[in-house]
This record gives sequence, structure tokens and C-alpha cells, in this order.
Amino acid sequence: MDVTHLDSHMGTLQLDPRYLEIYRQLAVEFDLPVRMASQETMARAGHPELRAQFAAKGVFFPDYFVYEELKDEKNGVTNFWLHILGSLKPGVTEIYIHAALANDELKAITGSWPTRSQECALFAHDEKLKQLVTDQKLILIGYRPLRELQRRERRAGVGR
Repeated sequence: MDVTHLDSHMGTLQLDPRYLEIYRQLAVEFDLPVRMASQETMARAGHPELRAQFAAKGVFFPDYFVYEELKDEKNGVTNFWLHILGSLKPGVTEIYIHAALANDELKAITGSWPTRSQECALFAHDEKLKQLVTDQKLILIGYRPLRELQRRERRAGVGR
């Protein structure tokens, strides 16, 4: 298995400093980037120093992490995400969605199934979104390029 990054389900390790040390140790030991909440989120959780601690160890993570829940979103799923993607800052941004096909199983396990199914349709098929990605010159990547950059910089002895 080609592991590209570490992730703690639902941010458990990211937002609780008691677990974070192990998360950081594993990232260093296996030379892997991590999924990491944004600086704003970490500050709101009372731990603004944590991202810097990872960076000091040479561990990479996205510059920004967008995970807004769409509860009470007056403009709808499509307009919400088109706005988010149209206003991205330079750097690496992870967008966090729960895209899923609307079926009986999904409807049975979560009340958020309408949002999840709309996200699935938007990110898989929407022409406006595809055009926005092109117009904004967004480059779609996974964690593999971050992992390779982290490893190259470590071999070269460069800090983040």
C-alpha cells in the first residue's frame, strides 16, 4: 500500500494535544504529511501553536483546510462551494466534503444525505464547477505531491 499521508478520523488527534504527540511522531517516523485543521480552527480550539510544532519537525500539511458544514446555507450547496472555490488563497487548500450517492443506505445512516448527494453531483458532474476550476487555474492534487515535496526537502536538509 502506498501511504500518502496520515489522517485522524474526524480530527480527533488534531484537536486534542494529548493525542497530537503520537500523530506527530508517526508523521516524522514514516515521513508523511498530515491532514491538519487550519490555523484559524486550531486557534479557536485553543491550540494555535500546534501547526508550527509540526512544521518545525518538517511535517507538511495543507495551508488551508475548508470543512464548513452546509447547515442553514441559504444559497445552497452549489453556490456555497462555487463561492469557496472562487475565493481560494494561494497555497494548498484541502476541501472537505462528504460526497455520496443518494440511496436508501445513505438516507438510513445520516440526516445530512441531501447535502452529501448534492456535493456528489456538484463535484462529479457540474459544468460550472469544472469551468471555475479552469478559469481560476486551480490545480487539483492529492497528498502524494505533498509527500514527495516533504521527502525531497528532508533529503536536501531544507526546513519548511
